[in-house]
Amino acid sequence: DYIEYEEVAPIFREYAEFIWKKRQEHKKQGDANLDYLYKTLGNSLYGKYGERNEQGGWVKLGDWCGDIEGCDIREYIDGEKYIYVGKTPLDSKHTFPVIPAWITTNVRLKLIPEMKKREKWVVYCDTDSIHILSDCPNPIEDSEKLGGWGFEYEAEQVYYRPKFYGNKTKGVPKRAEILRNDNDTIEFKYTSPIKRATAIRRKLPQNMWVEILKQLRKTDDKRVWNDKTGESKPIEINITI
Repeated sequence: DYIEYEEVAPIFREYAEFIWKKRQEHKKQGDANLDYLYKTLGNSLYGKYGERNEQGGWVKLGDWCGDIEGCDIREYIDGEKYIYVGKTPLDSKHTFPVIPAWITTNVRLKLIPEMKKREKWVVYCDTDSIHILSDCPNPIEDSEKLGGWGFEYEAEQVYYRPKFYGNKTKGVPKRAEILRNDNDTIEFKYTSPIKRATAIRRKLPQNMWVEILKQLRKTDDKRVWNDKTGESKPIEINITI
């Protein structure tokens, strides 16, 4: 089943044009901080309408009206008692998945043709970007128009898996120190403030900065790779119902 919309409303056009104009201004001025600020504001317009929250987790025992038998109850360092109740997915009041679904679909419709044109030179792609080799004979044309392609950078970097390449490592801040780097894993060390749930479990002050050790595997487990050819294919899962 699906819903077909006969008309497209130009929602958020003024806001999107305003954000884009500000980004271009600050890029020309060399102000990377304000450029990033406006980029975040633009991205959040997509994210907030696709946001999913959770109901439950750690709640104050005094606010809980349900059954407490068998539940994990802990006393925090300030003497307040908390109870852990199961998490339930919950849409936000502003959740409207049509908007992020439309954006993602249209981005893919732009990505795929450009990737097919440069099939032998494509190294990686993400939600709204394509990484190609520098010797590609037909590089993507740069544009300053809203919705057009924009050149980001050129660098020599290693790609391990999705969201893990060059100096980009999802879940690890750029300030992290590399403790170990071998053929299989990279181990990082960094400091991070304790979140509320962790603070309750460990009886530590919330937002206290602590040392974190994190180990990431380099092996890409999202696809099946051929070591001889360097090619990959999707993982096939056969389910019989």
